[in-house]
Amino acid sequence: MTNLIKNIKRSVFLIVFSIFVFEPVFSQEEHEGDWFSLESLSSVVKLSSLLVTYDVEGLESDYKYRTKGGDPDFGDANVVSAEARLVHVGTGVVITKGGLIISNAHVTRAYIKPSIKKLQGDKVGPNGKPITRVTINPVDNVMFVGVPEMARLDKGDDSQKLKYVAYILTDDENFDTNRDRAVLQIISACHLNDEGLPKTDGKVSDLNLPFAKFGNPFRTSFVDRKVRAMGFPGTGDPNRSARTAGELLGYESEEKSKLLHTSYISGGNSGGGLFHKDMLIGINTWDSLKNQSRPVAKAQPITYWFDILTKAKWLYPTIVLPDGMKISWINDDPGKESYKDEVQVLLKFVLESNSNIPVTSGKVYVHREDTSINDVLKYLSVEKDLNNAWFIANLLQYYTIEDVAKELDLSEIYVKTFQSITDRKQLKDLIPDKLYPYFDEWYNGTFFCKCVEINDEDGKTAVSVPKNSKTNITYVSEDGKNAKTFTCTSNSYYLLGSYTLPVSQ
Repeated sequence: MTNLIKNIKRSVFLIVFSIFVFEPVFSQEEHEGDWFSLESLSSVVKLSSLLVTYDVEGLESDYKYRTKGGDPDFGDANVVSAEARLVHVGTGVVITKGGLIISNAHVTRAYIKPSIKKLQGDKVGPNGKPITRVTINPVDNVMFVGVPEMARLDKGDDSQKLKYVAYILTDDENFDTNRDRAVLQIISACHLNDEGLPKTDGKVSDLNLPFAKFGNPFRTSFVDRKVRAMGFPGTGDPNRSARTAGELLGYESEEKSKLLHTSYISGGNSGGGLFHKDMLIGINTWDSLKNQSRPVAKAQPITYWFDILTKAKWLYPTIVLPDGMKISWINDDPGKESYKDEVQVLLKFVLESNSNIPVTSGKVYVHREDTSINDVLKYLSVEKDLNNAWFIANLLQYYTIEDVAKELDLSEIYVKTFQSITDRKQLKDLIPDKLYPYFDEWYNGTFFCKCVEINDEDGKTAVSVPKNSKTNITYVSEDGKNAKTFTCTSNSYYLLGSYTLPVSQ
């Protein structure tokens, strides 16, 4: 077990990205909207994570996961059993022949945190003490890629086989229903060993993978509105992708431009492709809904990936970005989302005392020039509480107080507080007067703030700010003791920087 994990980690950290050559290929023929090629079919890949589950006897009740020498540290507790398994998480779409993949952040982050749960009932170890089940992802910076190969597809075999390891370049750490994106890069080959676990085969280069070609999601025909959703939902045969047909209905609202369609999707489809006339126009998300007559699914338009692909290139200069996705497409977006009027700012943080030493941790907040970092931190705290309260209030429309309290591990007295809440405005009555200004900003959606975490050995990150404006960019050290604010003056260009900013860590 330990050797398996160490071998995978060694492969991940020793592999150096190669520069891949990319020549875009475009389909010249016109086809019906639900038509798709073998290239598109094989570009949709299955993404899995390696999980190790430990049953531990006598673990302290307040145990927080920790490691020692790279291995789990359970103190004096007794490890009764340990089992590794490869778990299907979601779907991705290959967008360059060199193995760049886009998916959802909730796929790449599904198992980033350890799970610690006490076994219920009479589950005790050989010493008669309770057993706690601890599940970890020992290599949470990679995912394992199952590929439906063109050669097999040509012979009618559409099953996927584990073929590659992909490194997670960047994703939305604070993903939500509006932005849920991830970018990965294939870095090594691998296969399943006799135990059904991944074994790496070394670095790959000169890849020539089938990849999806982009289409403008806002210029699709509403005469021929047939679309196809492709992914690995985990239903039926788990080794084969599901291709469901439907119609493009339009956009979520005048404000938001997510694509609405009727192609059936379920859990494992997350990160899979939405195709129109064999062109990738969107990535299906975990966010779906049902109306009274038929299922309606949502996909993020591929234009949402402009800034995160820019960030990936800034963090990893040797990767090659796809051709064929045009900045001008953003102007065709019928929604009113702010991303259409934002500038990407490339940043590198270094120590004030020594500009040759990068700052590799901390958080970066982007906020209005008229707000301080204290305002930002206070607002984020209030926002979190209000969002949680509104979430509970919504659940109480469908479930009992007892069920909600049990599901969320909250007291029934606390949950009952929100029983009569049917409108967000009513939450104002539950907070102190001094927080009213923050509530008003939350209710009206007027508070501007973004937060990204620095997690790069070169101190690099990227943020987006409004065009033609002055915006504060504040660095806060990992321990929260040091903060420094810079003012960014943006123009109408898509990219600004790079800028090197000196801070105290």
